[in-house]
Amino acid sequence: MFMMSLASFAWISCDTQGKDNEPQEPESPYYEFPLEVQEEGFEAADNGVSINVSSVKEENIVFNLVPGSAVKSYRMTVYPKAMLYNVLLNEGNVEGTQEQCEATIISLLSASTLFNQGSGDFAVKEFDWANSAYATAPIIPDCEYYIIALSYYDEEGLNPASLSIGHITTPAKELNGDPQIGIDVEVGYSAFIVRYHPNEDCKYFAHWVWTTEEISEFIDLFGEKLMGDFCRSAYSDVLDATLEENLAVKMTFEANSLDRKNTAIAIALDANKTPSTVIMRQDFELKDIPEGEFEPKAKIEAGSRIGATLAYFDVEMEKNCMSCFYRIYTAEQAAQLKAAGKEAQAAEALSLANEGWGVLNPRFSFDTELEILTGDACRISEEEHQSELLPDTEYVVVYVAKNYFQELSDLCFSKPFRTKKLVKDTPDACAGDVNLYFTDISRWGFTFNFDFDYSKIASYRFQLVYPYDEGAELIPPHYINDRNNREKWMTFFYDTYVSSPAGFDTPIVNVWTAEKAGYDGYAMFGYESGITYVYAYCAEDINGVVGPVKFVEVKTTEANPGPNPTMTLEGLKYDDETRSVSGKFIANEDAKMIKYIGVTINDASLYSACALNDLVNTQRRTYDAYMTLWESQLIELGLSTNAESVTFGYDCEKNSDTPVLIAAISIGEDKGEDVYSPMVCKIYYKGEFKDLSDFRTPNN
Repeated sequence: MFMMSLASFAWISCDTQGKDNEPQEPESPYYEFPLEVQEEGFEAADNGVSINVSSVKEENIVFNLVPGSAVKSYRMTVYPKAMLYNVLLNEGNVEGTQEQCEATIISLLSASTLFNQGSGDFAVKEFDWANSAYATAPIIPDCEYYIIALSYYDEEGLNPASLSIGHITTPAKELNGDPQIGIDVEVGYSAFIVRYHPNEDCKYFAHWVWTTEEISEFIDLFGEKLMGDFCRSAYSDVLDATLEENLAVKMTFEANSLDRKNTAIAIALDANKTPSTVIMRQDFELKDIPEGEFEPKAKIEAGSRIGATLAYFDVEMEKNCMSCFYRIYTAEQAAQLKAAGKEAQAAEALSLANEGWGVLNPRFSFDTELEILTGDACRISEEEHQSELLPDTEYVVVYVAKNYFQELSDLCFSKPFRTKKLVKDTPDACAGDVNLYFTDISRWGFTFNFDFDYSKIASYRFQLVYPYDEGAELIPPHYINDRNNREKWMTFFYDTYVSSPAGFDTPIVNVWTAEKAGYDGYAMFGYESGITYVYAYCAEDINGVVGPVKFVEVKTTEANPGPNPTMTLEGLKYDDETRSVSGKFIANEDAKMIKYIGVTINDASLYSACALNDLVNTQRRTYDAYMTLWESQLIELGLSTNAESVTFGYDCEKNSDTPVLIAAISIGEDKGEDVYSPMVCKIYYKGEFKDLSDFRTPNN
């Protein structure tokens, strides 16, 4: 398997069969997969899709697709040859048949767009690829691509007919100067740092770091040129060689997954992003693990503090143990894991080390020069805990120890322990209590304060119950009408869940475990002025008995708007995970309201009303005209809040060439009349946040 798995690359592909074409013979000393490929397009039979290429430029390909008479639908994409060959290599298609290779390509298409009679322009559909909604990465100069189309006999895309593959090579731009980039590597026992050193002519670069075996296999099979294409195509864009943060890559291997021999590949590019003809390569090997007593050893057992829904653990780690990792399993699950065999246990140990709860040995130390342990063992008593356990259930702690060299112990199992029964119907029997009160009350927030007896209280739950969104899927019982309906409140506190972004259910209420200090608290802001908020809460003692449901009110202070409202923008960034621009608008004390807006191409009418396309074409307006226009749209159509700040996120592509407007204004008051702050705005364009002044505007 080479560098990138089938699922990890965003390009999608498809194929079909042309007429009277045999699989092409290799035209180079390097391996070619037995695919039916035509140059500069593809002429298909009646059951296929013909590919007609009209324009090939350094950064774009324009073509149309014409389905044959027997074709009812098709899927398509444009795929870098280097990336497709990597997928075929990963899937074991070297020395495979044409049929096997085509099956792999077809499997790539399941998530791609289906075109049929209802798609419009089905008979002849043109694709201006770099400017289309289907392109997932930019087209780059001097790079080989496959235009791939998979036809179907049905409109639903269930019965494949034929593959069409057209081979395209984008033109190369002239190389400016002599861009070069050096590579050096600092290695450790389980980690390394690769540093890149560009010369003056190297303005950009692309790179890849992987195991020597797999990179060598790719180069031996397909050549250095395709390796360079892979590096340039693997990311959404090449790296800026003038930015220091791009010039070093650190990697620490996961436990028990060390690849000792590795290779760094880099290709230098000039100011036009034209690649050098030379691929730089640096092979390196991690340091050998010294001889000694380094086998990691640890022990985790349930402590004396065990409630109905949580348990605390005693953790011991010997001096050779840098950390240990654990999860809680039911006794039945643990028994199944014990019986599963060494291979399954080894996989679980690795999963624990990478994703389980972790405990560090604070006394661990290793002298890298002498290659000896210099730290000590440690014992942590009832410090580690796990909450949200099931009541009256037998559990086992499953854990693994790790040493300095990322080596893991065998999978270990604690003695079984049982949580206590959860008692929800006798609140007067609860051995302890929690008191919630508020301090530092302002117009926009307050501080929560919780007091309790740690020896008696295991945890407590709390949640805002007024005001709440009447249209929400999950809402609390009415804090006045249902105040004494304990059944409803116990369901709310213990049996009401929402789906988290991580894909698992979490309680709708806040669940906090008791701290040894007997106190906990935090400050919260973002509330509206002059509003009474009601919180419901209850305590769970160490014996599993849930106490009375209690209610407490807090009212934010009234707004006192003044004549000098201000607006600032903080934390502006592009979030790769959510694929959105995000940040926070913040007003001052003189503001009584914030009006804010985000305008993307997704709202076509508002986008047009804000004349955002005119920013990047010949119809640009004056600076003052834009500011007046945007302010009017903001005041009329913007969202509003009485809080002191608002966090926003607006969906858009990371390198979108359609400008995204983000704007806000705060409103104060002077002698009963509204006063507006200056508008704050930013434009996100091609991966950068810009001011309006960054765009060229007419003088009149």
